[in-house]
This record gives sequence, structure tokens and C-alpha cells, in this order.
Amino acid sequence: MGTFGNTTAETGSNAGLDNFKVAGKFTLSEAGAVSKLTARYSNGASACAIKGFICANNAGSPGALLGTTNEVAVAANATADFRDLAFASAINLTAADYWLGIIGNDNATGFDLKFAASGGNMAYKSDTYSDGASDPFGTPLGTDVAKFAIYATYTTGGGATISIPLLNNLLLGD
Repeated sequence: MGTFGNTTAETGSNAGLDNFKVAGKFTLSEAGAVSKLTARYSNGASACAIKGFICANNAGSPGALLGTTNEVAVAANATADFRDLAFASAINLTAADYWLGIIGNDNATGFDLKFAASGGNMAYKSDTYSDGASDPFGTPLGTDVAKFAIYATYTTGGGATISIPLLNNLLLGD
């Protein structure tokens, strides 16, 4: 398993993510199948829901939506920690730049995705959660040099898959 993105436990705070999305640009140095995103965040007094997503890079901005994670329920008053956002099935990517992001529902006013104030490339945009992250990302409302605490976990290559009946036949000599 490999990762790409920012695995540092950043402490910077943002101001909510209600019907809003943010994404940071990161480089995948080898082809891989991404199974999940992991982000460091906390939450305010109201429970909310979020989804992670991956966008292609489009001339230095987030472009086509490549995949969205399953929804994650975020508890009220959740303390800052890294938490997983899993994809229903792996997203196959080639070595390139990608945008890793999060979109929050209309109750995510206290959601706080952690970041470093510099060293990154971030874009943000309003986007209605109920219909999912838009494809493509669209023209960002703004950009910043913040570096979000978000990363992707992936596997490379892959070996042969042997079914259990076939394995039993090989072991038992049938």
C-alpha cells in the first residue's frame, strides 16, 4: 500500500463546509488503485455528513470528477483526528497530479478540515451536497496556498487472483 497527499497532522482551521467543497492538488508518482481517502478534521456542535472525491488535474485546476467516496457521518463535537472515507470500488489512476477533496452537507457549518497555511495548492467552490460533487469541478470561487491534511491510499500492480474452489482443487489434488 502506498499513499499520496499530506499525511502530516496539520492544525490550521477553516470555517465550515456547508454545501461547499475544497480540494488540494497532490502528485501520484506511480499508477495505482485508490481505495480510500483519509482526512484530518474536527467538527462543531452539529452532526453532519461529508463525502470525499478525486478530480483530474486540468491545467493546474481541478477538472473532471473521477470518483466519490461513500458518505461519512461526522459526529457532533468530533475532535481533530485522521478518518477514512472509502470508495465503493477502487479508482484506477495513472501517475499524474490529482485533486483530493471533501464536500459537506448543509449541516456542515462547524466542519473543520485541518491544513497548513502554506506549501500547497487549494481550490474551493460552493456546491450543493445533495446532488453530489459537480463534474467537472467548475471554476473555483478562489484558490489558496493552504495544504490540507488529506491523502489517498492505493495499491500498485496486482497479482493473479485464485478462487477458493480452484485453490482447494490444487491443494487436494482434484
